[in-house]
Amino acid sequence: MATAASAAATAASAATRAAAHAHKFVTDVVTQFERAIHCAAAVADAVAATKQAVGDVMDEMRTHAKRFASPHATARAFRTAMQKLSQIATKLGQFHTAAVDRVRVHESIHASVCKLVSDTAAKYATTVAADPNPSLADHLHALQVAALDPSTSVQVLTTYFSKFSSHTHSPHDYYYYTEAKRVYDRATRDYYRDPCFRYFQLQRFINLQRIEMNWVNDLCKQYGKAENLIVAVGDWCRNPKIANKQGSIPASYRRLMKRMTDAGILVFLVHEAYTSKRCHICQSPLSECSGENISETKINPKPNRVNSVKVHGRIQCDQCASRDRHVILDRDVNASRNIYLLARHLLRKRPRPSYLPWYTPPNKEPPDGRDSGG
Repeated sequence: MATAASAAATAASAATRAAAHAHKFVTDVVTQFERAIHCAAAVADAVAATKQAVGDVMDEMRTHAKRFASPHATARAFRTAMQKLSQIATKLGQFHTAAVDRVRVHESIHASVCKLVSDTAAKYATTVAADPNPSLADHLHALQVAALDPSTSVQVLTTYFSKFSSHTHSPHDYYYYTEAKRVYDRATRDYYRDPCFRYFQLQRFINLQRIEMNWVNDLCKQYGKAENLIVAVGDWCRNPKIANKQGSIPASYRRLMKRMTDAGILVFLVHEAYTSKRCHICQSPLSECSGENISETKINPKPNRVNSVKVHGRIQCDQCASRDRHVILDRDVNASRNIYLLARHLLRKRPRPSYLPWYTPPNKEPPDGRDSGG
């Protein structure tokens, strides 16, 4: 079994190297054809310009030759020069025709190669899609083949590249990520270097900064001076001491928190476990808020409308419902009310409310030795 596994691994490694060499060869061929097309086109343009210049000189010489009606030496020299220039113009015309034919041949071969690459990419993409568990080598090959096709959009290339991740502890997976990154950067280099793209990205960045600053300024105008404000934000249940509770704060929230901090607003994170599941009205440790018994549609609140619209995030507390208090809450509003209560307890140095315990996985102790209610 070990020998068979070793042979299979060797064969897979050899196939990967062969695919990489084939990809490099096809890339070089396409590059050479593109260079040949550009060179031949440049030669054809230069020959056409030279032919035009020779024609202009001949016309000028004909104009001057009309002034010499007698067979003087100057007139004979003009006629001789015109004959030679006529021969040169004829040869240049032949050379220009050959150069144009060469350009057409190169363009035809280049189109054939691109069509072959496009057909191969489509076929390989279909094969990878049909495979329930494609390997990273298959995804890399699909990305390489798609990168060779000039008609492949950046969105398609990004979709192929999204199959790889740099957040891995496996050297094997990271190797495929670096190879995919190299292929992706080379294929999308011209797109991201385009001045129009860079300009719109800059405008988007400037507009985003303006919107964030306006949001912070409006917050201060509505609630008072920045030094008198306190903002509590959920921490996405982050806890480095618990393996499966290491959530990451989105970049947009990090930017907003930094802008609020720079403005002088006190910002701190609150452990938001159970804030959206427990009711802030009854504050019962047994409460369970869910939207199972709530319709996903409601009557359109806009005037002169009789249709129904789809809504999300509506919940109802089971403890309140058992007491005939049928209150429908918004999931985010319920969570914000609970986070507000947690912030008040924190500022007054009170223990954590009992109906909002710390999240503790099975067979784990609460963080920092605290109990579920502290």
